[in-house]
Amino acid sequence: MILVTVGDAVNLILRVTDEDTPTNNPVTGLTATVAIRRLSDDKWYDFVGATWDTIASYAALAASNVQALTDETDGTYSVEWDQSVADASAEREYEMVYEVTAGTGYVGRMAAESWHFEPAGGISGTGTWPGGTAAFNIVLLDNTGGVIPGCPVVIRNSAETALIAGPSATDQDGTLGVEVDAGAYKIRLGPLTGYDFSTLTGTDGTTAGSGHPYAYTVAADGSTLTLTAAVAQQRFDGYTYMDLKTALLGVLKDFKDTISVGNDQLELWIRAANTHVDARLRYSTGVYSAVSVANQRNHSIWDAPNEILEVIYNDGDDDIRLNQVNFNAYLELYEDNDTAGTPESWARWGDKIYLHPTPDTTGDAITIYLYQGAPLLSASSDVPAVPPQYHRAIVDYALSMGFGDLPDGEKAASYYLQKFEMEMAAFTTMPGLARANLNIGVMREK
Repeated sequence: MILVTVGDAVNLILRVTDEDTPTNNPVTGLTATVAIRRLSDDKWYDFVGATWDTIASYAALAASNVQALTDETDGTYSVEWDQSVADASAEREYEMVYEVTAGTGYVGRMAAESWHFEPAGGISGTGTWPGGTAAFNIVLLDNTGGVIPGCPVVIRNSAETALIAGPSATDQDGTLGVEVDAGAYKIRLGPLTGYDFSTLTGTDGTTAGSGHPYAYTVAADGSTLTLTAAVAQQRFDGYTYMDLKTALLGVLKDFKDTISVGNDQLELWIRAANTHVDARLRYSTGVYSAVSVANQRNHSIWDAPNEILEVIYNDGDDDIRLNQVNFNAYLELYEDNDTAGTPESWARWGDKIYLHPTPDTTGDAITIYLYQGAPLLSASSDVPAVPPQYHRAIVDYALSMGFGDLPDGEKAASYYLQKFEMEMAAFTTMPGLARANLNIGVMREK
């Protein structure tokens, strides 16, 4: 929330920063626009006619409802907007919606920045906002009775169409004081790591409620509301793709201060290590379903898997676990007996499986359990599929490859490979192998 005196002309600024690859900054050459929504009546500004239009959604905006931003060549994009022309100097609240519509890797939309225009002198100097007549205090506690400092707080009207106060945050005592007009409001808290606000409860000594957002009516003479949130159980969710790169680069830089490693190299080592750990555990498994076609002996499998673990054929009565044979053995079986019947064996050739005997029935279910391979790590927030306890092993295997590619890194490569093997051996329960030991239910083998 940004406070401005009514009638001001303000610069609306969008800053684009590449956090993944800092050398790309400043980010220039993009096409960016801004649209302005008036929160009091949910209308959108027409930059050509200087009017306010009723529009169903952002997607329905006309060309005149968006304004191009000027590339300032320093990573910012801006335009000046005169509020006195737009709203005759009335006290208003607006939301600016910025969008990058052209630019490799940077296309996106942000509807977050809000502006509040008040008459000159109308902003209270007491640290409260927005200067209403009722003093409203929020005390935020956890379910153990402890205070929750630094929690984001936003107060909107009861319909949540207008921002009344915030974004702000509770102080070190878990409190926040604002001055608002008497009336009904919705209060949203968080997000804040370690706390669950979905079952928020509150009381002011006379009334009690629950829910999030929290609905509350402020009396004319003000009031104090105590809100209670649950402490959320926290677990280590593992390394993100960015965390893996950070850990890898930190060790490499300690090895040699002058080392130069490109981001592309880091990504190759980490992706290869992630694939290796996933394959060791056979973790990223999947199931493919097909149906038989009479006298058709082969079936294509989408996205050719790294390994087929099991093939189950249902003949209408039972699930039959088929025997795996190599393709040469399959050809011999077929040459010895090409009579169609109920399949007993399967073989793989490329992205196809071959059944023997060839099915003599159309419509029987074929279920193929397979190991697909690790999902590709691409975005900074991507997390490896394997459980978090194996994520450090990904780092160490990547280090063993990285040092192996670097001058004088042979000893370090050997050290991290041994460290990797010790980490993998430390976990006796292998979820991926447990997955491979399929529990299909009642079966008969042929």
